[in-house]
Amino acid sequence: MANYFGPTTHTWRPTSMVDRVHWARYAGKNHTDRQRIKRKAENWGRRYRALPPGERLAVLCALMAAEAGEHA
Repeated sequence: MANYFGPTTHTWRPTSMVDRVHWARYAGKNHTDRQRIKRKAENWGRRYRALPPGERLAVLCALMAAEAGEHA
């Protein structure tokens, strides 16, 4: 598709992803909320990296199942 200013590009994404935030830095309704979310993510990441490999795999599996809408 082209218009007066040149070709127009269209991006495609699944409709199931319409309500999701694509970048973590935009999660939250204001600066304070985004700061809280950033700190929570950093803390969870630090604790996750400290887990033994078997526990890390179990936690990762549960998180992926939760994201997919399944029961772990």
